[in-house]
Amino acid sequence: MLILASKSPRRRELITALGRPFVATSADADETLPAGLSPREAVTLLATRKAEAGAATAAPDDLVVGADTLVFYRGEALGKPSDEKDAVRMLTLLSGTEHEVWTGVAVWHGGHIFADAALTTVRFRKLTEREILRYVKTGEPMDKAGAYGIQGKGGKLVESYKGAFDNVIGLPVSLLAHLIEQHEKRDRMLSVVRILKEVYPDAACALEFGGDPWRLLVMGRLSAQCTDARVNEVCRDLFLRYPTPEAMANAALDELCEAVRPCGLHRTKGENLRDAARLLLDRFGGTLPDTMEELLLFPGVGRKIANLLLGDVFGKPAIVTDTHFIRICGRLGAYDESEKNPERIERLMTPLIPPEESSDFCHRIVQFGRDTCTARAPKCAGCPLRSVCAHGAQSAQ
Repeated sequence: MLILASKSPRRRELITALGRPFVATSADADETLPAGLSPREAVTLLATRKAEAGAATAAPDDLVVGADTLVFYRGEALGKPSDEKDAVRMLTLLSGTEHEVWTGVAVWHGGHIFADAALTTVRFRKLTEREILRYVKTGEPMDKAGAYGIQGKGGKLVESYKGAFDNVIGLPVSLLAHLIEQHEKRDRMLSVVRILKEVYPDAACALEFGGDPWRLLVMGRLSAQCTDARVNEVCRDLFLRYPTPEAMANAALDELCEAVRPCGLHRTKGENLRDAARLLLDRFGGTLPDTMEELLLFPGVGRKIANLLLGDVFGKPAIVTDTHFIRICGRLGAYDESEKNPERIERLMTPLIPPEESSDFCHRIVQFGRDTCTARAPKCAGCPLRSVCAHGAQSAQ
């Protein structure tokens, strides 16, 4: 059931655009704001509070929508006027100028919230004092942020706007639809997490690094455009020759590059490994750092390798966007299958996977990609994820 936690008749009218049944209920929430929040943060916080208030009596499967709109003029938040004098003050400020209308939207489902905000910039024409007083006397401004309703008599005050019209009314429906879709994707991915845990109870990194953080960094760098099996094979001899970061830091570059030649790009990878060993010793005292920012300082280390280290070594939430992950999560419907940008995919997937499951989930996806959801010939007929896979559903049609 979709529940709108709002008293606003305007939001009730707008939400019908979704084309799904809903019920509306009032939700009292704290509307005080801490200092220092940006407009986006402010309206998102208020919308979240309203969604949480509405969720207090909701069933676990309900979708609860909270929304809040504020007008911002030169950094000042203009909510609903306290009286006619306050309404006149607000409208006088807005006369002949531009202001921002921000609406925060939050959707609660099963204890999890997705929230964001939309912006529309509105310009008022120059208003006379008589026009302002006449409009205030209609009573329309009294329950509206910024003391006007663009969908009513207040529309005559507006010269132009940039952005969504329904956002100014109080509910950007396209944003709401996106947030609901996020919950649907998260539900699908939670099912994927559960099924893969049953299929692969032991989530193990395919790189055989023996629990040594430095070795995993080395193997992660060598894995670029190379199979994990080949990296494991090469590193058995590599770590016999260079068992410590000190040994690799002092290695003859030509010999080190030759030792990693089977992994491809041997000159670049060899230089990266020697320089990374020296950085580890000189800057970090031989102890691998545990933050994304510091790991990205190492030559040849991007977010993929850094996330691998954060998850497997330090037990932190991490999304490793390797080729299996990119291909399979796109097929599952988490994002468009044409999307191939690893960093964007990481951002898209992070809110969809429980943080405590993320690292193991990535390893299970790799195993699944090798066994079933291969690049050229996915075995859709016997796939354990067929019931929750967007690609599989299209194939069956």
